[in-house]
Amino acid sequence: MDKALNNLIKQNIPYDIEFKIKRPTDGAILYIHSIAEFDSKRNVVFGTIQDITKRKQAEELLRESEARFRSTFDQSPIGAAIYGLDLKYWQVNEKFCQMLGYSASEFTNLKVSDITNSDDFAKDIIHLNRLKNGEISRYETDKRYLQKSGSIFWAHLSVAGIRDVTGNLLYYLAMIVDITTRKAAEDALQKYKLIAEDSRDIILFMNKETGQLLEANSAAVKAYGYSREQLLSMKIQNLRAPQARVLTARQLNQAHIRGMLFETFHQSKDGRVFPVEVSSRGADIEGTTTLINIIRDTTERKQAENA
Repeated sequence: MDKALNNLIKQNIPYDIEFKIKRPTDGAILYIHSIAEFDSKRNVVFGTIQDITKRKQAEELLRESEARFRSTFDQSPIGAAIYGLDLKYWQVNEKFCQMLGYSASEFTNLKVSDITNSDDFAKDIIHLNRLKNGEISRYETDKRYLQKSGSIFWAHLSVAGIRDVTGNLLYYLAMIVDITTRKAAEDALQKYKLIAEDSRDIILFMNKETGQLLEANSAAVKAYGYSREQLLSMKIQNLRAPQARVLTARQLNQAHIRGMLFETFHQSKDGRVFPVEVSSRGADIEGTTTLINIIRDTTERKQAENA
């Protein structure tokens, strides 16, 4: 402070400094901003001092907050990216780089459109326009990214608009979760359902824990006489004949772990009881422990055996 004052008086260097003082009453540290001018004609220094302690504390809190955000952003186990209103990437974390195969420096030359499937980008634009207009504060969607290698990368995207204190949109913060495995499972399930729909055998998907039917093919609708909607409101026990409704936990566990082939009796909507052969195997589908049952009506075979 003395040096700055001396420079003002002797060299006319502007005096505009910040310094700390200790308040004698309680020992608290205060931040002071001082501005002064020197009147050489009257040989007088005059100026102002301002207590900027609260501002300094706020700035420190902001720096700490930014440091925490940066640490969370960089070390996040999911992808994270910041891009401007022109959709050009400003910052990305290491996880997002790994997902798509680009370096952080390469990302600064890319826009969202450069690495997004064109159909999905059109949907992005609709969401972003709503976000920009203040209709929504964030949006989530599943989308296809384009990796540097040219491969498709499925991800769940969550985008928030970051605004200043006056409400002006500054940039977008995106969080990206790898759903490649989930999409592969969904695609495989869809293919299986298509195959099941054309099967002559009855195929029922059921919740292992509750017995609730989850899926039923056309052959099931024909065999039991219920509509598909009715079947999906039922449990497997409702389709078993009265004398065969007990399904033990041991049987269910065996079917889930190793698969199981067994014979039992089922009953249609009109009360007809018919023998069936059931091949049951477990699968985890969309987070549900599921049993896939392939059921064959063995009435004709049984009649032939007894002839």
